[in-house]
Amino acid sequence: MGNVRQTILLIRNVDLLKLTESSTTMNPDVEKTASLIPEFYFDLLARILPGLLFYACVDYAWWGTLHKPGTLLESFFVVAVCYVLGLIMDLVGDLILNKFEIRNAVIIVLNKLPQVKNPQVVNLLVKMCAEVILLRSLWLTSSIFFVFSVLTHIFKTLPQHLSGLTALIFLLLVLLFVVFRYFQEVVEERLRINSD
Repeated sequence: MGNVRQTILLIRNVDLLKLTESSTTMNPDVEKTASLIPEFYFDLLARILPGLLFYACVDYAWWGTLHKPGTLLESFFVVAVCYVLGLIMDLVGDLILNKFEIRNAVIIVLNKLPQVKNPQVVNLLVKMCAEVILLRSLWLTSSIFFVFSVLTHIFKTLPQHLSGLTALIFLLLVLLFVVFRYFQEVVEERLRINSD
């Protein structure tokens, strides 16, 4: 396991070195447009996707089927609700990390981001922070639905379409936590390489 981890870190570090070496000056208009892309990806990965998953899980658990928005206005409403849900999940995730004094790689990276000189590396680190938040939010969603499925088993109120879900959610919960913790280390390592 350790050799695989070291190999992955080495490959990612080589990619970072290529980014650092290929740093070129960009046209200011292109640079401004390029700076918007990480912000869009951050919102998509860290807010909308986790919120959409949570929304879909609640919709399926409540109705037994997924409801699709019928109009463009409904679609925008669903995206807005998913964004807010994702934002709330991110805040709750931060509270949980602080409560249990777990190292929060996103805060560490974002605080040290001004020290990184290469804009391409900054964009990469912002995207990786969004991925860490995505993993943390997915872990939180899995935790919520694990508790929900255990409680419904205890009180014998589990709908038929959710039977057997508890074990699957527990496995997902463990897997997401392990991946989340590992990915935090990778993000911190990339920051360390580019801060030196």
